Amino acid sequence: MDLIRTRNIDTAMKQTRVLMFFFAVVLLVAFITSFLIVSNKIDDAYTKTYIFDTKGQAYMVNTVEAGQMRMFEYEAHVKTFFMKWYSFDENTYETNIAEALELISDQGKELLNEYTDLDMLNTLIQKNIRYGVSITDIGIDMSTIPISGFIEGIQTGYRARGSLSRGIRATFTLYDVSRSRKNIQGCKINDWKVTYYETKNQ
Repeated sequence: MDLIRTRNIDTAMKQTRVLMFFFAVVLLVAFITSFLIVSNKIDDAYTKTYIFDTKGQAYMVNTVEAGQMRMFEYEAHVKTFFMKWYSFDENTYETNIAEALELISDQGKELLNEYTDLDMLNTLIQKNIRYGVSITDIGIDMSTIPISGFIEGIQTGYRARGSLSRGIRATFTLYDVSRSRKNIQGCKINDWKVTYYETKNQ
């Protein structure tokens, strides 16, 4: 009887070990599977950004590579310069020009001399002219050294008698500088070459 009991105990122990091993394998597989699922979800989350508006509504956007984001900053920089340099009236002329000069290399002084030769501020006051500009196209080539691009737009001069427009196309290069409050994109324009062309008045 004792021998039979011993055999039954051994058999039960072996079955218990087998079951324990089986459950351990199941738990290990479940853990690895869960870990992989969570890791994939974390990796996926890093590729997405959520933006909340003032009403608390969430919007999901995809992240952008640093190089592409930098290109957007360059575009914003050039657009800002273009708008400041070609759009003003007697009240905004000095402020716009001063802000634009922070965005361009020392070449900006040469461009300023052109406005000075035209006595631009007094012309705005005496003839009651204001200039507006709209951007029609812009391109940044990140593959060149230095980085280069072009911008195109329509400048319109408004007077009491009517308006007159001209097209503006400029090519340029860009180089990086330290960011500041006056130059938040941290770059400057150089080799600004501009051509004007006739356009139909809108």
